[in-house]
Amino acid sequence: MTTTIKTMGRLGILSLVAFNLLLGVSTAAGKEPTFTTIDPPGSMFSWAVESNPAGQIVGAYFTDTFHSYLLSKGEFTTIDPPGAILENGAEGINPAGEIVGVYLDASEVGHGFLSSKGEFTTIDAPGAVYTRANGITPGGEIGGSTVIRVRATAFY
Repeated sequence: MTTTIKTMGRLGILSLVAFNLLLGVSTAAGKEPTFTTIDPPGSMFSWAVESNPAGQIVGAYFTDTFHSYLLSKGEFTTIDPPGAILENGAEGINPAGEIVGVYLDASEVGHGFLSSKGEFTTIDAPGAVYTRANGITPGGEIGGSTVIRVRATAFY
């Protein structure tokens, strides 16, 4: 019985190795990853957070404060929600190009935001002292997190 299990185990491992070797022959396995520098004008540093199927990328960068950005077809667009005094950051983008994120106002209160077709909507969960919109589905449903008093919670 022990010999049979060992043989079956070896055959299973051998099958996996053979399967992986077959996959390695495909054209997709031979491609090297490509890297693109994302450097918004005037930024000291930046980071990308998410992209959508159209290749649009959202993220944030720092100059004298934090700003959100959209990179679409090689063009940078700064996204600063109204009332974003201290910092902000884009967190997600859906296939329709709707962007969600977070910003801090002059009172250091965090608000979620939705940017859709150039219009901004502030997102504040009821009773929250901090709301962050982290992602948006293709259908426009927004997910994120909140802080209510001193307890952090999630929403959808």
